[in-house]
Amino acid sequence: MNKFGPGIFCVLALAMLSACATNDGGQVESKAVKTAETAVAAETKNKVPAKAVILNARHAGYYYPVPTSGEKYKARSVKLARANRVTRLGFVTGITKQQRGRSYPPRFAIFAKGDAAQKLIIIGLDEGTFSSLYRARAALAQMTAMARLTPLFKELGVQDYFTFFDLTKLLGFSDITISDGETWSHRIEIR
Repeated sequence: MNKFGPGIFCVLALAMLSACATNDGGQVESKAVKTAETAVAAETKNKVPAKAVILNARHAGYYYPVPTSGEKYKARSVKLARANRVTRLGFVTGITKQQRGRSYPPRFAIFAKGDAAQKLIIIGLDEGTFSSLYRARAALAQMTAMARLTPLFKELGVQDYFTFFDLTKLLGFSDITISDGETWSHRIEIR
């Protein structure tokens, strides 16, 4: 068994997502399921523009340009009890492995940084996929669609409510930085 095995509960082998969670089926606390309209309104209300600050000078300017925009996302999930550095590294390693197994080159790189691998970074690798924040958001929306097909979301009964951002909260990521790797980057703080 490799070093990522013990922290992994299940493999999310669907499209962009491939590994996740804990080996004990950790408990998830979520707010009561709201109607779709209420959920959308609440999600929109919680997106507060963040100040453009160098939040981690070690990564900004090295992996991506200094973020010029940002937002705060109030997750509808909580961190799984056993989500840890190994779990988060297993998650990004699983996605990377799946991407490399395809017959075409990856369109983005995904990796975790920080002492506890708590910072998720997603960088576009071609000229089109992340050429704008809107396209990057579309890619994140596609990740939500894939996350909703996973056994984890189905098992928790949240496949029609949680998003990719909620999945990152379950895994214990504190923020997501997305970038075209050249001209812009955007930081999402996961609360």
